[in-house]
Amino acid sequence: ARVETFTHRLFPDLLSLKHLGYLRLVFAGIFFATQLDFFLTGSELVSTYLPGSKLIPTALPVKGFRTFWPFTCVTWNILGTSFAIAGYIALQQAKDEGAADIPHWLLRAGIITWSMTAPHTALVSIVVRYALWPIVLKQGGNTDTFT
Repeated sequence: ARVETFTHRLFPDLLSLKHLGYLRLVFAGIFFATQLDFFLTGSELVSTYLPGSKLIPTALPVKGFRTFWPFTCVTWNILGTSFAIAGYIALQQAKDEGAADIPHWLLRAGIITWSMTAPHTALVSIVVRYALWPIVLKQGGNTDTFT
């Protein structure tokens, strides 16, 4: 991985490297603040089954560290980490005017987290849109919690 991978801009006249770094850190902050809110407030998941099933719907409390288990939350945290790493690298380059010595492990971590993000978010989006929504809508449920 090279530093240029994280600092290349299509429109450098519109967005400086410093602002790009701050923008990425703002996005990372939004991801982590959302996860922290979910961690502190928790949620209650209710298992639903097809009509006629003998299984009993059960409420499952999801609070604290259990909020990190769902695949969507794992994806959200990987995306936040990727934006935080990319933002840090961009800010270091802007501060040192291109002479920053970024550790190779950090560059590699940035590439790995970004590479993991694309298939994870695609899988989450496809499952929610094409698997969960149709089932909930057929049962007359509300899809507001899936956004």
